Order: sequence, then C-alpha cells, then structure tokens
Amino acid sequence: RTLLSVAALRFGDWNCVGLVRANFMSNVRLGLCLNAGIRSGQSQAVVVVKPHFDTLVQAAKNKLRLKKKACIRLFVWGTGLELPLGSDCTGLLHNDDLIAVSLGEAYAGSMPVKSIAGNLEEAKPILMWELRSASL
Repeated sequence: RTLLSVAALRFGDWNCVGLVRANFMSNVRLGLCLNAGIRSGQSQAVVVVKPHFDTLVQAAKNKLRLKKKACIRLFVWGTGLELPLGSDCTGLLHNDDLIAVSLGEAYAGSMPVKSIAGNLEEAKPILMWELRSASL
C-alpha cells in the first residue's frame, strides 16, 4: 500500500487523501535565469523549492552564485509579473516557470502580446486623432 492509502485507512476517510497529497506536492520546479545581461531569459539552473519568496531568493543566491544580498527582485519570465517581497507565491507560480532574478533593475524581458494588443486598442482613437492633426 502507498503512504496515501495508509493515511486514508488510518483516518477512515478518503477525503483526507487530498490533504496528505497537498503536503507532499507543495514544491514547484522552477528554472532560474538572470534578468539582465547576455544570458537573460536563458535557464541557468533548475530548482525544486517551496513557493515562498525568501526560499526562492536563497535558492537563486546559491545556484546563480550571487554576491549581492539586498535589492533582489524576482519576475516570472514572459509575463513580467513581479513576485511580492517576503510572501507566499503559491498561486503565482507553476511547474516549469522561468524566474528572472534581478539585482534591482526593472524587468528586461518582453511583455505578453495580449496586454500590448489591449493597450493598442484603447489607444487607437488617440493615434487616429494625432494622424489627422499632423496633416493640418
């Protein structure tokens, strides 16, 4: 028998299997890369950690051999989402996400096309007005 089924039999209820499984599956597998420089956006290390900001910073320091202690910012590569300082990031991170480690600089990757298209649609009337005004 597996550990999950033994725990379920011990408590006499299969509903507790989800609780036991959640404790074992709380770690996420993340790629780490530098935010700026020649290798920005290229995975340099892979870690399996709990999705908490402080744990991620410690893993990034160890794997990427960072010397600087202060001003570390973490971004999800591809979306530009900045992880909140010192908090739990459970809902924000998924397996195989790439985390860009910044030493204080702003996010250097590209933003998703969806957000750019949304901003363009909102700005279309303004752009048309400017085009008409330029020819006057």
